[in-house]
Amino acid sequence: MILKLYKVNDGQNVINKELYSPAVFDIQVRADFNIINPTLLLNNEMGFDIRLYNYCSIDDLNRKYFINNVVAVNNGFYRLECECDVLETYKNAILGSTARFLRNIRTGDYFDAQISTSINKSVTTFASDMGLEGEPTMIMTTIGG
Repeated sequence: MILKLYKVNDGQNVINKELYSPAVFDIQVRADFNIINPTLLLNNEMGFDIRLYNYCSIDDLNRKYFINNVVAVNNGFYRLECECDVLETYKNAILGSTARFLRNIRTGDYFDAQISTSINKSVTTFASDMGLEGEPTMIMTTIGG
């Protein structure tokens, strides 16, 4: 697999991060590889200062990662502790989606019939031997929670 290291100045909550100074490594992963929060062991034969990099991608997995920690193990080996960048990994799906924001009803609001709705109701009827005098009357009590 190919691992690409980058320098990134953008915040973690940014989509379309600008990636600088790529460094490419050929890596092999073990069977118990954690795809969400991987720990990678790199042999730095080319002499890059790996501690300057804070972002990486593994194209075979279609994932982008933040490098949270770089530990010099020994004699040119470095351990990278990474965390999946969900925004960049799923950026195409996020930018191509439609969403609605829900909030409390305010004065002047109207109901948009295109919003999918759900009604859950529970009806219990109690019969009484006493009635109301005069015209037939309906009493309805509702409780929301």
